[in-house]
Amino acid sequence: MERRPEFTIIAGPNGASKSRLGIFYSNVQAFDGDRLAMTLKKEHPDWVSRWIDGTVISTLMKETDNAIENKLNYAFETNFSSNLATHLIQKFKDAGYKISLIYFGLSSKEDSLSRVMQRQVMGGHNVSQEVIEYNFTEGIKRVRASLALFENILFVDGTSDFGDIITPVRDKNSS
Repeated sequence: MERRPEFTIIAGPNGASKSRLGIFYSNVQAFDGDRLAMTLKKEHPDWVSRWIDGTVISTLMKETDNAIENKLNYAFETNFSSNLATHLIQKFKDAGYKISLIYFGLSSKEDSLSRVMQRQVMGGHNVSQEVIEYNFTEGIKRVRASLALFENILFVDGTSDFGDIITPVRDKNSS
């Protein structure tokens, strides 16, 4: 039997170490829209934010189409606070992909805020307090509502240095 390609969502609130630790739990480097946006801002300081956002989305769509066309594993990093993640899940599910979630959790909005401030001091990107709070609350709500879409689920402590697993992988197909 041919092995199905896998689409992995690497999710969690701002500052939960998704970018730093996600590669240790996924078999491919995740698409990181924040990182691409930072690169575009440096390369094109004259671009307005909607051009940058449009380029990020366009790049994501091209990459997802290419992954599906070539049956490649693919990973996407997100706060899960918008419909984009569920749209991508459905797109990959319709293409026959195995769908997995790796969720990096934090205990509170305050943890998220302080970790983003710490990241900014170290040269990383900043996110406004209202966006952090929205992403924290909305992301958890949407992940909860979407759990049935995933074949594999892994919850990871985003506050630990190495991303300690706090629940084992659930594999619907191995039970």
